[in-house]
Amino acid sequence: MAVEYLTFNLANMITFNVMNSPEFLMIFVGAVIAVFGEAVGLLIRKVIKN
Repeated sequence: MAVEYLTFNLANMITFNVMNSPEFLMIFVGAVIAVFGEAVGLLIRKVIKN
């Protein structure tokens, strides 16, 4: 979510000369999903390794 804010939203804000604050809840949700993905990846690696 932070990458989206720093790319697409930043380009829009510069183009239309409007300042929008980031949605911090969405950054948190993206971080939770990323941590879940990391945990699933580690679990799969352990299952394949054994």
